[in-house]
Amino acid sequence: MQLRSVINTNGDLASCINVSRILTGTDAQPHDAKGGARLSGWQLQRASDLTQALCNQTTSIQAARDVARALVAGGTESLTAAKAVKEANCVSQLVQAVNDIGDALQEAGSTVGEIEQYLTNAAEGFSDVAVPACFTLLVANADATVVASEKYFYTS
Repeated sequence: MQLRSVINTNGDLASCINVSRILTGTDAQPHDAKGGARLSGWQLQRASDLTQALCNQTTSIQAARDVARALVAGGTESLTAAKAVKEANCVSQLVQAVNDIGDALQEAGSTVGEIEQYLTNAAEGFSDVAVPACFTLLVANADATVVASEKYFYTS
């Protein structure tokens, strides 16, 4: 399995990365993010702390991994992490961290369905805080020579 990510914290529409097939229909359209989520006081504080960590050279890699783990969890954790990403205009490690978590899930024996749920949670979190994103999940055949499936998870 491989994962490709596009996360646009500046609010620009996000286009999916296609690998093995031509994009059609909704997949081919650039994706927006609705926003509108309301965070509580502790969530805002946690998001602020994560934003500061993401923008600090010493802590950015670990903070990006923390964000990715929160996206895996879904719910309020995912929403808080997505808010941190939105506020951090300095995130250079985030996309790689999101991809790394996808790889780690696969290595831990996670099923394709579990990885798809992670990507669904991530797309929902980013959508709720108005950060356009698209994640492309590639599943190859046993010897990794042919893409067996390609699926997209995106904000709306």
